[in-house]
Amino acid sequence: MLLGRAKELQYLNTVYEKAGSQMLVVYGQRNVGKTTLLNEFVDGKDAFYYTAAPASTRQQQFLLGNIIRENQKNISEYPDYDEIFTTLQSDSSIHKKKIYVFDEWEHMIKADTSFMEALVRLLRHAYSENEVMIILCSSSIGFVENGLVAKIGRAALDISGFLKVKELRFVDVIRRFPNYSMEECVKIYAIFGGIPGLWDCFDENISVENNICRNILKNGCFLQEEGARFVKEELRETSVYYTILSALAQGRQKLNDLYAHTGFSRAKISVYLKNLMELEIVEKVFSIDTPGRDNQKKGIYRISNSYVHFWFRFIYPHYGECFRLASRDFYKKYISPALNAYCDEYFSMICREYMILSDGRGALPIKFEKTGLFDGKAGMIDFVGQSEDGKAIVAFCYFSKPMVTYEDYKNNLAVLAQARIDAEQIYLFVNGRFDEKLTLESKVKGNVILLGMDDL
Repeated sequence: MLLGRAKELQYLNTVYEKAGSQMLVVYGQRNVGKTTLLNEFVDGKDAFYYTAAPASTRQQQFLLGNIIRENQKNISEYPDYDEIFTTLQSDSSIHKKKIYVFDEWEHMIKADTSFMEALVRLLRHAYSENEVMIILCSSSIGFVENGLVAKIGRAALDISGFLKVKELRFVDVIRRFPNYSMEECVKIYAIFGGIPGLWDCFDENISVENNICRNILKNGCFLQEEGARFVKEELRETSVYYTILSALAQGRQKLNDLYAHTGFSRAKISVYLKNLMELEIVEKVFSIDTPGRDNQKKGIYRISNSYVHFWFRFIYPHYGECFRLASRDFYKKYISPALNAYCDEYFSMICREYMILSDGRGALPIKFEKTGLFDGKAGMIDFVGQSEDGKAIVAFCYFSKPMVTYEDYKNNLAVLAQARIDAEQIYLFVNGRFDEKLTLESKVKGNVILLGMDDL
């Protein structure tokens, strides 16, 4: 099922329809839906699709030769790339552009540059006059964004464009799991983020709790080790990275907190955080600029890969128990008591998405010029949207709190005063309910908007 990828699909088709040959790089984190997108794009077109495994150049060529022979074509047992592309181009229609997709292509250039050199010749019609569209697909964000040019050199000049396949939105979770309640969809999003390949591991015909027990905690299942596997495959010195990620998952989000907990030097922690940020496992979050900037906290680090976050929050600290206890017992002891509080951060992200979508529909009294959050000494403003002339709309979000009270609202006003924000509207999002006094305040003031889960 292809969800939420209309713009990406349109972009690929637009490039395909252009005259001439092109070479694109399509990349994004693992399980984000790149393969599903590309399968949809090449459907009905003249396409050759190859997923590279870690191998030597000779082995890659041997594997490619096997695929070509399976398609009833004659080729050497160990063909070089020139023979491979000459053979593949021999039956291309002059009236159609042939598509070549090389998935995880970074494995093909680690040993030498002969593959890239052959691609450039293919692009420049060395093997036939027929037009081609070459798609180089990768799950290694760090390689594409930081190491690609150094590795392929001048061949980078022949790349026509880059398409980064990003995480899907919460609205796509709702579409993917129509039988789930809004609260259950929030939990799915908090566990997996916008990664559809991981959503598919859950069965929407059973509860989220049962899915966690069956598809995350059960010994031997794919997801039981996936949070660690992602880090292990991308980085060395995993013990150091695991220590830092575990500390972040437990709420130690400042450099000094990480230093005090891990015992590593600040310089070492900074280097490792930089590596994690390049892989989009960790991000550094800063408050939006407001007149009350003196009351802001400095930037904090947090895990941006949702499943890595979930794994290091719940599985890693009790790793041995995960194998010793029955999955249901582990869930009740370690996950159930803290799951709603864990979801608070992701509910804030969902509410921000709601505000930005509302702005896009023109449903708000101001037009956002910039958006963000405010992390102040007195508390957090989950969302701040500012117009070009400085007007603002703000939002406060509560998932784990059963009832939001008038006193909570008064505390919100104190945070706004500290940030020196005079908000045009104040949104309060809740998973539970509002007390009577706050409900009355909303009716009287008119600019305090109270929204429950069903309103999302």
